[in-house]
Amino acid sequence: MYSEIDSDFEDKPYVLKAKPDESPIDIEQIVSYCSSVDWEPLSIRNDVYELSWRNQMKKVIDHLNLS
Repeated sequence: MYSEIDSDFEDKPYVLKAKPDESPIDIEQIVSYCSSVDWEPLSIRNDVYELSWRNQMKKVIDHLNLS
């Protein structure tokens, strides 16, 4: 769950977005969401693999031609 804009997680079925303000969080909505989502661990792992520090730094190294 998050409230900001993050292109890495927008429209992912396993992420719930909250309003980006100080309004109370609806706990019942969270429980309902968690109960209804078809959690696919492998799919989530594959999505976040690209976000690992190793992969992020590889992009930097490749860009700087340090490899």
